[in-house]
Amino acid sequence: MREAGDDTIWEYAKEQGFVVVTKDVDFRRLSEISGQPPKVVLITLANGPTAEVETLLRERHADLLAFYEENDRGFVEMP
Repeated sequence: MREAGDDTIWEYAKEQGFVVVTKDVDFRRLSEISGQPPKVVLITLANGPTAEVETLLRERHADLLAFYEENDRGFVEMP
């Protein structure tokens, strides 16, 4: 999906029941316009190693699970 456009990723995530985890702020707009599903997690860390994103996601695992289970929110920013 590296070459896929935002709309393609959005539709695929919606069809598969996935959560979009991204650094691309365009997904905020898609979330506001289209609502959920899919849910979107926007990573706001500066560009850096993938390991930083992995660490963030592992540290915030409980928060991510709570967000996933909520029905009224489809978008969250981290950290």
